[in-house]
Amino acid sequence: MKDNQLLKNLLKIIVFVILIFYGNFPIFMVFSVIIFLFIIFETLKLNIPYRTKAYILVFCFLLFIVQDIFNYIYIGVYKTFGIKLLARNLIEIILLYIPFIIKDITVTNKYKGTFLPSIEAPGVISFYEIKNKLSELNKIKGIKDVVIDLTRHNNFKYINQKSLTENYFKDVNKTLKDPYVYIVLSNTGSPASELISLFTKRQYNHTSLSFDEDLKTVISYNGGEKLFPPGLNLEQLKQFNKKTDASMIVYKMKIGKTKKEKLIKLIKKINKEGSAYNILGLMFDYKHKPNIMFCSEFVNKMLEVIGENYFKKEKGPINPTDFIELDYYRKLEYCYEIKFNE
Repeated sequence: MKDNQLLKNLLKIIVFVILIFYGNFPIFMVFSVIIFLFIIFETLKLNIPYRTKAYILVFCFLLFIVQDIFNYIYIGVYKTFGIKLLARNLIEIILLYIPFIIKDITVTNKYKGTFLPSIEAPGVISFYEIKNKLSELNKIKGIKDVVIDLTRHNNFKYINQKSLTENYFKDVNKTLKDPYVYIVLSNTGSPASELISLFTKRQYNHTSLSFDEDLKTVISYNGGEKLFPPGLNLEQLKQFNKKTDASMIVYKMKIGKTKKEKLIKLIKKINKEGSAYNILGLMFDYKHKPNIMFCSEFVNKMLEVIGENYFKKEKGPINPTDFIELDYYRKLEYCYEIKFNE
């Protein structure tokens, strides 16, 4: 439990670095709305006097107004990197955290843990644990590339559109004689999947969907390999081989021609409307638009739409290995495994 909390704290540090250097008006506005709604929801759940709840909500509402005014005044100001931009972003971050400080001041100690960790929470973490986890982060090849690549993502609007071509859908239609759809779990070795592995503690940290067993039509939500914007993209086998122990495992599910046609129609719709990769999915259960997803969320949604979602997860995001670990009724059939460098 403490191990997971430490990882979350490290992730918050990474988010802080991103916000301080790349934060802009829409990002901070969305964060302020999410936090305000979160505070309302959590405050109403607390078993405390109504007057105390009212104090918290009034303070947070006034703070929300201050944040809006601050954002409005500084729209388009200090776009160029420099001390003024860093100072502006630091003030924004402080304003975002004040609601949790208000909670600590207003609510007694017995209610701690209901909200995000308080300021004193990191004090219970030993220096050894911090050093150990930081060393794990340093082992990730290209960790700097992960942070830099985040600037290509967008959690508030679609940035990927029509990345799947007509030729792709022609190939997909040729698979209609095959009643199966294929779920692919991969251990790619990409910087992003290596970072995710610190939180999931699983070997496989990416999920894809294919209409054929040979994976000529495999797609997923990904970073676009710097060729396409992050979102719904075609994937190739060579993209999965990024480290010496890269591997993938393929399962199949029988859905029939009718459901397969429905699935293809839905993917065509997403491809036409546009998409974006949900980079904040590990931290926040929030999406500004329906086609903003991460890989396992995408695969799960596709199965849900055609009525083949065979498991339900009560808490937390859908992880790639959930498709196997939560397959209690054995809906999936094992096909094969690929170990690229053996």
